[in-house]
Amino acid sequence: MKAEWNKADLKHFGQPVDWTRKEFHLKVTKNRKTVGYIKFSIEAGVCSIQEIIVAHDHQGQGIGRELMKEAEKIAKESKVHKITLSTGQGWPSEKFYQSLGFKQTGIIEKHSFKKDHVVYSKFI
Repeated sequence: MKAEWNKADLKHFGQPVDWTRKEFHLKVTKNRKTVGYIKFSIEAGVCSIQEIIVAHDHQGQGIGRELMKEAEKIAKESKVHKITLSTGQGWPSEKFYQSLGFKQTGIIEKHSFKKDHVVYSKFI
């Protein structure tokens, strides 16, 4: 089937496409304790943030911003054109992503546990 996918890529993208997916896991530690973590992947020119979390007692200290900046740096080095993620609609994280330059680009209705999620994207 690989040959068929290659034909489809040529038809849709006009060139062969490298669909290799690279996964990244970064963390911030303080006193040998993980206080922040981000997981993201890069595939087909897009960086997808799958997970980001900061320990409750360390929130508001710039840890999440540091993790996102490092993810964006890696994305730029990998020649990514867009970073995307989703979060729960109405969650405080929406303002955080907006402060980093992300724009709402979609809604996923009744997603995880039937809660609406918002898709955010940032073109880099």
